[in-house]
Parts: sequence; structure tokens; C-alpha cells
Amino acid sequence: MPTAFLLKLFLLLLACLSCPEDQKQALLQFKSSILAATTSFNSSNFELQSWNSSSSCCRWLRVECNDSPNSTSRVVISLDLMGGLYIYPSPEPPLPSTILAPIFHIRSLKWLYISNNNIQGEIPAVGFANLSNLVSLDMSGNNFSGSIPPQLFHLPLLQYLNLDRNSLSGKIPEEIGNLSRLQDLSLSGSRFSDGMLLSVLSLKGLELLDLSDNDLSMEIPKEIRNLPNIFGVEQIMHIKP
Repeated sequence: MPTAFLLKLFLLLLACLSCPEDQKQALLQFKSSILAATTSFNSSNFELQSWNSSSSCCRWLRVECNDSPNSTSRVVISLDLMGGLYIYPSPEPPLPSTILAPIFHIRSLKWLYISNNNIQGEIPAVGFANLSNLVSLDMSGNNFSGSIPPQLFHLPLLQYLNLDRNSLSGKIPEEIGNLSRLQDLSLSGSRFSDGMLLSVLSLKGLELLDLSDNDLSMEIPKEIRNLPNIFGVEQIMHIKP
């Protein structure tokens, strides 16, 4: 059987598979939460017009599903919402972090990008505990406040964590050393005051560490510069003296 025909058949089968109804409803609830939180939101401007009840969420813009046709449905594995929820400049108040609640029902998520959306409030602790399949999480460029919840440090597959440019504060928790697969850790531009530097030594796969523009006073331990996969000393961004 010709390869081209098999490929077309495979793609047709994927197109026929729908995402799970519970994941579709979670995303529609998420969209409704945004609409309720701001009057200036226009879904057509942010590619969310495709999010509707009459089509599979695997066909929606900014949503990606897995490519395996081994079951009766495909599952959502990626949400790319970078800059897609908030109009800049806008007279609207920041979006509350509670709008993220429906997303935490999508336990199959591997990649979640919600940067640059002016989301304000504490990082939802219990919610992220549900996303144990996360590999990459980008929440940079928002206005998250408070401390980093410990639930983020119990995501066993996490490789990329970006919390740059928020209003997070307190000590950087020692538990960050639990993220054994972490490769990229970016915590710049917040209000962290000392903390976890020695626990980073257990992150043997770490390639980039950015702690710049915080309220840290301690020096970088020399041992961190010797981590086997750090690109070089220049990849360990400066700490304020």
C-alpha cells in the first residue's frame, strides 16, 4: 500500500477523533471565565473564536492534542496562551489567578504557556498538583504574588520552569531540588530573598539558572558553576551584591 495513501489515512483518522468531552468543557469554562473577568476581551482578536461547542477542541487554535490514534479520543497536551488573554494597554484590571481553575482539570497537559497575560494573585497551589504530566511551564510576565507553592516542586517530569517578571517574594524554597529533571530555571525580576541555592546542586541536568534582579544577597556557591550541564558561568545570571 503506497506510503502517501497510508499517511492520508492516518491524518484522516486523527481528524475524526475528538478530544474528551470533559477537557472540551473545561476549556470552554476557562474562556467563559475570561469573558466574565474583562469587558474588553475580544475572542476573535486572540484566536479563541475557534473555541466553540460545535467542534473538537483538538481543532482549536492555541490547543494541541496528542497524535496517537490508539484510543477513541485524543487528549489535550499543550495550551499556548502566551499574551492571548489580555489587551495591552487596557483600562481593565488584571485577570485574577482564579480564572486558571478549569485548566487544572486537564491532567494530560505537558506544555502550559500563560506568559504576558497580566494575571494577578497567588499561584494556585492545589490546581498545579493535578498537572503531574507537565514538562514545560511558563508563567512569566504576569503579576503573580506571594511565595512559590510547594506543589510546583512535586511535578516529576518538569524540565522547564519560567517565573520571570512577577511579584513573587520570600525565600526560594529548598524543595526546588526535588525537580530532578529540571533543565531551565528562570526566576528573575521578582522579590526573592535568599534561599535554595545549595539545593540546586542536586539538579544535575540544569543547563540555565537565572536569578537576576531579585533581592538576593548571598554569593553563588562555586559548586553550582560545576554542574555538568551548565553551559558556562555566564548562564548563571548575576545576583545583586
